Amino acid sequence: MRIDNGIFSALLVAFGLFLASAAAAEETPATGFAGDCSKTKFFEIFGFTSKNADGRTVFVARHEAPAFKEPVGGAPARTVPFSTGLAVVEVDPKGDSPNGRVGVMFPREGAALYWMDRADLLCNLSPMRDGATQIERKALIRTKTVQRQNEIQSITAFREPSATRFAADDRHLTRLATYLIYGESPQAYLVADKFTLASESDRLVGWIKKDEAINWNWAIGLRPPHDIKNPDGSTGQICGHEERDFSGACIPILGGLSWFTSALRLPVLEVTPDAYRVVVSTSGLGGAEIVDGKIKLTKAMLERLKVDPAQTPGINEEGIRAFNKVDVFFLIDGTKSMAPYIDAVRGTGTQPGVVQNILTAIGTRSKDVSVRAGFRIYRDSDAKGNDGIGEGVALSDSRCDANTEEARARDRRRFDERLATVGVTTDDQDDYEENLLGGLEKAAYDIRGCADRQKLLFVIGDAGYDPFAQAERKRPALTHDQVYEALSGIDKLTVFFIRPPHADTSASSNPGAYDTAWKTFRTDAMEILRKVAQRANAGAADAVRVDPERYFIDLASGGRATRDMLERITASVKEVANPGIINDVLIDLRGGAPIEKIIERLRNENNDVPVLFWNMLRRTACADSPETCKQAIYEGVFEVHVKRNQPHVLEAWLLADQLARWASLTKPIVDSADTSLPEQRRAFGNLVQQSLQSTLRMPSPENLNQQIGEFVQRAGRLPGPIKTPLMNYTFKQLEEAGSMPTCEVDRLRNWLRNSSYMLERVLNSDRLSNRREEKAPGECPGMTEAGAKIPWIRTPIDVLVQWPDDKKYSLSKDAGIGERVYWVPHDYLP
Repeated sequence: MRIDNGIFSALLVAFGLFLASAAAAEETPATGFAGDCSKTKFFEIFGFTSKNADGRTVFVARHEAPAFKEPVGGAPARTVPFSTGLAVVEVDPKGDSPNGRVGVMFPREGAALYWMDRADLLCNLSPMRDGATQIERKALIRTKTVQRQNEIQSITAFREPSATRFAADDRHLTRLATYLIYGESPQAYLVADKFTLASESDRLVGWIKKDEAINWNWAIGLRPPHDIKNPDGSTGQICGHEERDFSGACIPILGGLSWFTSALRLPVLEVTPDAYRVVVSTSGLGGAEIVDGKIKLTKAMLERLKVDPAQTPGINEEGIRAFNKVDVFFLIDGTKSMAPYIDAVRGTGTQPGVVQNILTAIGTRSKDVSVRAGFRIYRDSDAKGNDGIGEGVALSDSRCDANTEEARARDRRRFDERLATVGVTTDDQDDYEENLLGGLEKAAYDIRGCADRQKLLFVIGDAGYDPFAQAERKRPALTHDQVYEALSGIDKLTVFFIRPPHADTSASSNPGAYDTAWKTFRTDAMEILRKVAQRANAGAADAVRVDPERYFIDLASGGRATRDMLERITASVKEVANPGIINDVLIDLRGGAPIEKIIERLRNENNDVPVLFWNMLRRTACADSPETCKQAIYEGVFEVHVKRNQPHVLEAWLLADQLARWASLTKPIVDSADTSLPEQRRAFGNLVQQSLQSTLRMPSPENLNQQIGEFVQRAGRLPGPIKTPLMNYTFKQLEEAGSMPTCEVDRLRNWLRNSSYMLERVLNSDRLSNRREEKAPGECPGMTEAGAKIPWIRTPIDVLVQWPDDKKYSLSKDAGIGERVYWVPHDYLP
């Protein structure tokens, strides 16, 4: 049979398409990356067993990664979003294979087990280290400024290692920020903005293309001297040049104290004999036209191409992070009809209550969250002048952090002990209205302690307020406006009213009075909630307006009423005590996104979070920098060369524990005995070795002829390529009596003593020392080249540099990496 060539070709094409579609339907193994879980020995981590209930934290490194119900084969049961934190709890008993799947659990979803490919998961929980410097690898965003086209471009943080597939909700980074590199593919770096990924609530930023990142693998920065002045007394400047030969125009880098209001310095990328290659940025805020996602620079903005940290809008990170500190307060009607609901709040000997469930749910979620609890009981006033406001535990101004297990346990015991003694009244009077507004006014002051914390007030009752009854009892009648005025003094406040089911009044002599009081509770609640919503909605977009009806909870009738109340309260607290949301907000703000866009995205992903939360977050984030609310921040980031013969200060980028180790490094050395005898010199050299090993956690040197600076650098403990006085010596020089004169050793000890003193002052006072370098007294024949470089500083060092405002200026700042970073003058180091 003869087949037409055209038909035959068409059949081949069709068959090829069938094979292609069949192949596509099969699972395609994920491509691994440096930092994934392929080399992680979970079997050993679990104690040579295949299961571990505590698990090992990992993060999903590509978007919509497949999760299976079986360890081998099968179709995906679900997909998992990028950056989701998981716990690996099981490995295949058949073998801890690099290509095998691992069993994972989702922290917020109970005990359901899924299996995921190792190549889809990030196992690095600390940054990768640079091969040359051994320092944690850091990436700086390279947003390009093209003056000829007058535009600044953003870069994309992708959600998969190839960094090629764009998605609508990818992050766009538009400002200079420091990110830590946790993973690497051939095309991109996987970055996060935390120095340690400590819990599943932490977040990854994304995969950024390598050519859109600047590797900063030292930990040293540059700034002009703070006291540099022009001849007319104004703040001086130094020059940077984009050209290596300094032929281009000067890009001014301003001095002044503004450097000490910012976490910004100019990261040093390279040191040459005549220059430093550094990174600078120019803030492009306001007065610009955005076209096709790019910001067109105005003439005024182009003229402002100079580096001044004061021009870079800050982020109120401390205020935003405080949303993870939550105060939960219960205002409870203590009359007879409320007896079962008091038990539901405080729990019983056999059944946990609301408080126990909240603390358990939050405590297992993240160490970043702290919860304090308080309560107040209210009843009715009486003819004897009692106002009906009874037992309670107020939230004081002490223990504001309450972020340790001990502090949380202490607060919980205090709460439980007080609440356990509360009883309900048994007076079967027909006057059903209670002093609800009086209780609210009192609660407004009970809950004020530690004002930066987020406040959740749950009002649980079934009877409203009667001002006429209060007046008859010689009590001042309160208005809703008066009560709201007291509540309005609390900034981060969300109020919920919870009304239990209508009580059985069949045996009552006046059931109509109870009906009226039951309905009045809602009337009173809505008056207060509308006023709270009015404040929250002030200046808010229509899309995020607060609906007061959502904060009045009517419970179902029947036996489930107490369980419903418990579940609703616990769910509300869990949704607003959500460190993952706070981490997402901070990542986007640092990247340059406007808060309105951030909230819009997160609201779509977290539908259960109360709108009040978002509006409080908006107020906090916008308080210091209103421009960050509606406008993205664009910064041009480029490299310049700064001549070394200009006035400048080099500063080391140190975490608090690193600074403390450097400060204590020299203490045993300067406290040692005289070094005039050979055996004492050997002891001096040994002390240096031992101090480096114990304080900087370094191995014993194998080559005593090696310079100490090279040894410290190889271990990743030297912040930058500039050697300090001690680093210029070899271990052998410090041990052998004939290698250098005793007077040189004395000068070295004098320097080490002063170095330790200055570092301690930085750590304890966060300030610069005024130091005077002078000519060393006397001659020192035979001094080595290293000895000639030792500064001689008069002891004691003069007073600290005076700041205009100690609260505003400091050497340390929250650098947005989950750690406080100190910028320490490099020549303070030993």
